[in-house]
Amino acid sequence: VKSIITYSTTTDTAVEDFVVFPKPVISLIEDQIICFGDSVQLMASGGTTYAWTPANAISDDSIPNPYVKPSVNTNYIVTVTDSNACVAKDSVKLIVNPLPKLVVSNDTVICSASPISISASIGYAYQWLPGGKNTAIINESPISTRVYYVTASDTITKCQATDSVKVTVNIYPSVKLGSDTLICSYQNLLLNAEDSASTYLWSSNETTSSIIATAEGIYIVEVTRNACVTRDSIEITMKECYIQIFAPTAFSPNGDNKNDVFLLQISGTDLLKEFELKI
Repeated sequence: VKSIITYSTTTDTAVEDFVVFPKPVISLIEDQIICFGDSVQLMASGGTTYAWTPANAISDDSIPNPYVKPSVNTNYIVTVTDSNACVAKDSVKLIVNPLPKLVVSNDTVICSASPISISASIGYAYQWLPGGKNTAIINESPISTRVYYVTASDTITKCQATDSVKVTVNIYPSVKLGSDTLICSYQNLLLNAEDSASTYLWSSNETTSSIIATAEGIYIVEVTRNACVTRDSIEITMKECYIQIFAPTAFSPNGDNKNDVFLLQISGTDLLKEFELKI
């Protein structure tokens, strides 16, 4: 480009050359639709320096490829300057879709293998882990403490939200009173339901870990630990017991191992307080 300047007082003419540089040609990513919380890398080229606006939620507003994480719809404008100090602008629009409004059951405590329903807010597609179930409500009976994770997906926007529910499982007390028992009427029987860190309630209204049964009947105990209750029972039957003594009428101590010893056979020895044999 030439510029010709003519001065009115003289016939001189000045000629100057000007060089006109083109504006930078900006290459920029296309407009995008993202989900709330997503991070996107903006990419621009065509210059030597870059300036992005707005400068909020951006990793670096002076580089060609910053990361942005907008919480609302945002139009990012980039100003590009090349080595000739020429300037150009372009923009990219990010549309931010909200995440599913996921609400799940509260964390809870149950006893081992007790049934429990865990729910998530309706209206989405679901994926539960562990188990892989895909309904809003799942029914479980865990035998140990576990955390259930659910991912809810919006079928239109494809945005996802994740939450979890912790189910703490307490173990039932272990109680074994034993098999039903037949005892003599004069006997007592110790019943022991001991289990660590538990409380006890017997059908006789006693609250100790063990009791002494002095009469026949059905004895029931409830053992509670961490709100988990185990019940057991035992039936005690009593009978009249008598001493029976069998004495041989003869013996032959001749060393042939047959009737060499005069031996009494006694049953019901619990009743026997004193015994004396005179010949």
